Amino acid sequence: MAAFEIPDGWKKSANGYLHVASGVECPSEAHGFRLNAVEKAGHEGGVSTCTYEADGARGMIRIRLASAYSSTARDQEFKLEGDPADVLARHADVLLLQDLPAGPVGGKPAKRTQAAALSGAYLVDCTMDSTKTLPEAPESFLFIATCILLTDGSNQIFLTTEGIYVPETNVSRGDLRRRSDDDGVVERNGGDLVHIQSGANCPDTGELYFLYDVKILPHPAGLGRDILCDYRAINPGGPPLNLYVTSWANGSTIAQVESFMLAYLERTFALPIDRNACRTTPQADGTSVIYGSVTKEGAVYGNLHTLRLGWSVEALLIAPPGELAAYCKEVNDILLKVARSITKPGGFDP
Repeated sequence: MAAFEIPDGWKKSANGYLHVASGVECPSEAHGFRLNAVEKAGHEGGVSTCTYEADGARGMIRIRLASAYSSTARDQEFKLEGDPADVLARHADVLLLQDLPAGPVGGKPAKRTQAAALSGAYLVDCTMDSTKTLPEAPESFLFIATCILLTDGSNQIFLTTEGIYVPETNVSRGDLRRRSDDDGVVERNGGDLVHIQSGANCPDTGELYFLYDVKILPHPAGLGRDILCDYRAINPGGPPLNLYVTSWANGSTIAQVESFMLAYLERTFALPIDRNACRTTPQADGTSVIYGSVTKEGAVYGNLHTLRLGWSVEALLIAPPGELAAYCKEVNDILLKVARSITKPGGFDP
């Protein structure tokens, strides 16, 4: 890394350089991108810029007061390629733009990827100009993902065979604050969604899924005794996943859960039940994760179910037969993680 003078408002940190007012840290290295300068523009609402270089690419992280965007954007150098109005108003988590024109890098044609998000009162934007495409160098695009993780909330950027994207979700911190039906039932803890009544954590992301929504369902024992964590596949068009955490009556057993699951499948589909299409692993205490599925009109309707401290944890998965095996392991792993995180008893008197 080249030596440079640290501008006012910055200080050296363990992993790079810290913008003191915002708390945003520019790392010294990020996925092959090496920090080579930290600069601060002198005009009103000054823009601080961390510049990076990499093989066949260059990058920058810029930090400014969100309220000063319109004034700083009068200078073309500091204007974002897209309109950040929705981000500035907190109507959207991230502004993401791809395949923008960029100046050459090392004499070769390049394309620009740019993202912007809020960190408290500050707007942080991340830019990468690269001579390579995502399929050619997926690791370099993680520079954008790393930068966005410096900002508020649980913003995620996913790399897929079809490109880079930010999933729209209904479970951001701001969204949960606006949804009165969630009062006292769920909250965010880091990335995960925490169910207050059971302690269960619905994980924010996995290798194949991200958390899209949560619904509070009616239950005879009262509010918060039945929730649905709604997952979407990271690859667009992949099979959805619904995960329920539900209070069961005192004294319920895994055998009763199994009988309930089989009765549900028989009543709903009236088709042969396959107990072996998904391989499952039990909880650490030996409690089974039971499985059953039916195939109808070219789709497998799978049901994975277990019991922990009086709470049923149930996953409903719909997938094409040829894709079921690829998703079974992750669904089983998510189910086990949710069950393991339950710490409060859930039984009730019917």
